[in-house]
Amino acid sequence: MANLPDRILAHTGRVIAIERSAQSNAFQTCILTCVNGRFVLKIGDTALKISKLMDEFGVLEALKNYRPFVPQPILYSIEDGIGMFLFSYIEGEGILDALERADTTERHKLVAEFGHMLRKIHTWTPYTPRPANWISDAVKRAAANVAVGRTDNPIMHSGRLRSKSPIEVLSDLYAWCTKVDNDIVFCHGNYCLPNILVLSNRIVGVVDWSAGGYADRRLDLAVGRWTIRHNLGSDEYVDTFLRAYGYNVPAVTLDNFEALYALLL
Repeated sequence: MANLPDRILAHTGRVIAIERSAQSNAFQTCILTCVNGRFVLKIGDTALKISKLMDEFGVLEALKNYRPFVPQPILYSIEDGIGMFLFSYIEGEGILDALERADTTERHKLVAEFGHMLRKIHTWTPYTPRPANWISDAVKRAAANVAVGRTDNPIMHSGRLRSKSPIEVLSDLYAWCTKVDNDIVFCHGNYCLPNILVLSNRIVGVVDWSAGGYADRRLDLAVGRWTIRHNLGSDEYVDTFLRAYGYNVPAVTLDNFEALYALLL
């Protein structure tokens, strides 16, 4: 890594060690061990990544009262066309590492924790914009992604959408979105297992908040269901997740929200 800007070093002090983080694979993400403690530095080198870093900084600013579960934003800077976002380090390991070691009973407990944590997030009320019709707005954003070729064609998303064309999925969403009511809460927006940190099998942190904001709760639930199937390779734990959250309606109601997620990535 190139020398860090003085603005960052003013917060961190001298850097003692740098570790590459497995979180946020789309970005260069490093854990900095410094004279003033441990920090996380996330770097974006394209216009889209820089925009996402700015979004995440704004969301974490709004979530400052929700410690200790979210990182605390420290500094956002653009240096020579490179976006750099410095935030606090949360001690813990990725929940996927804990799940890999766990037996079946422990896995169910961890997945239940995953559901309980999402329920907690959905009770938060930070001061951020609240859309009047999130579903309609999200379908329009999905259509914009499809129009500029930002989605895979065919869709590479695992599950029932695999190999469908984006146009086919979008057509289904247009027909659906006028028939369903919004259920808007504060959402993570990308509630995947790789974004969860645990310590002693209890969730201690949730990271990667660039898509955070008020949205339909079923988006997070659909993403949670998808990540369990994708990362654990089984439907065995989906019911545990949905029960722990308290989602008691048929899981098929999440299908179109999963389709939206595939087009909004």
